[in-house]
Amino acid sequence: MTDASLDFKLDRDEPLLREYLTTVGEDSEYFRGHFPGHPVLPGVAQMEAIVFELATRAWPDLGALRELRRLKFCRIIPPNNELRIRLERKEATKVSFVMSLNASAEKCSSGVLCFGDKQDVG
Repeated sequence: MTDASLDFKLDRDEPLLREYLTTVGEDSEYFRGHFPGHPVLPGVAQMEAIVFELATRAWPDLGALRELRRLKFCRIIPPNNELRIRLERKEATKVSFVMSLNASAEKCSSGVLCFGDKQDVG
């Protein structure tokens, strides 16, 4: 599941910390059918198209995704809001994330992605 219309701007670039900005527009495929008249960015889109995509771009040495831990969805994300995605590499195989509305700093989702070793990718 990818959306070619997503554009990510790198806002902070450190060896173990990255922050990105993006806006998911109302015309994005992720809002289709979810929910008519009250569009909401689905959790699977947040994880796969944004968080996982950015983590593997930031650190290509990560192996296959094995587990999501402490996953929390704290706030609905409607279309056309600028999002700030903060990724922090905690260990060789763990990346924590916080996604928030950039304007208000209100947390939308958070958790930890756990990856296998790179040699486990087949």
